[in-house]
Amino acid sequence: MCGQGLLQRPALVAEFLSGCSLGSAIARQADFLSSNLVLTKVALDAARGMEYCHGKRVTHWNLKTGNLIVGFSSDKVPLCKIADVGLSRPRQLHALDEVGVARVLPWAAPELCRTPESVNEKVCEGNPPAA
Repeated sequence: MCGQGLLQRPALVAEFLSGCSLGSAIARQADFLSSNLVLTKVALDAARGMEYCHGKRVTHWNLKTGNLIVGFSSDKVPLCKIADVGLSRPRQLHALDEVGVARVLPWAAPELCRTPESVNEKVCEGNPPAA
């Protein structure tokens, strides 16, 4: 997090990473994913990025392989950056709103839905809750 943006909201600033999403790399079975060292570094980078956000009391709400950008630094070190922070917001102490639940529930951790009002029985029917 870096200061305040023009709209008086926190802003996240990260350097550009030339690469692709982890989801795309998995789908095309990218060669670099065959290395345990690379996979470990990608997992650690993602975990450290989320730890940083959570330390600033920001919840991503949409963490998935499509929002993890993987690539290599100029000295060929594997990197992973968290993308799509547009849905991120400071943690709220009340229940999730309907738009937030419908939009990100398929990727949300169960512990994020702590109140009965946050649960939608439609997720047990095999369709996304917004359908």
